[in-house]
Amino acid sequence: LEKLHETASKVGLQISYEKTQYIDTKSTDKLPLETQYGKIFQVSHFKYLRETIQPTGLNTISNKERAVKLQKAYKLTWNHYNKRSISLNAKLRHYNAVVLPEALYAAETTVLKGMSKIHEIEKQERKILRKIFGAVLKDGKWIKRPTKELYERTETITDTFRKRCLKFY
Repeated sequence: LEKLHETASKVGLQISYEKTQYIDTKSTDKLPLETQYGKIFQVSHFKYLRETIQPTGLNTISNKERAVKLQKAYKLTWNHYNKRSISLNAKLRHYNAVVLPEALYAAETTVLKGMSKIHEIEKQERKILRKIFGAVLKDGKWIKRPTKELYERTETITDTFRKRCLKFY
């Protein structure tokens, strides 16, 4: 770090020791790294390019944030999905172009098994798709559209995550 500081200062750059943080995958004690120029503190996670980085490599925090982003994008546009004057194809195109990218940002690095909490994102996706497709009249009663019907015209968000991971690798 000290060598980096000296090299950076030669070209007029400065390291902000107040803003710089580090993660350690092995150590649990939160001791700061001490240099002659300042201290760098250890954190349990941090944000980088809108993604939360965890030392375990899991995406539990990021996936919770993805579900919240998906929900916020949906709440901003949900009243458009009520309108019968807008075609189903237009609603799906809007969902794929405006709402879905909120959850798909940096999807290439998402862990899909274990403690990843991707089921919250899937739940939110089904809620939005049910709003887009509407209810079904069966035996004189309006019921929620079955999940199988939702995915006849679209793919699941988990499949989209998997495709992006494979493309990335």
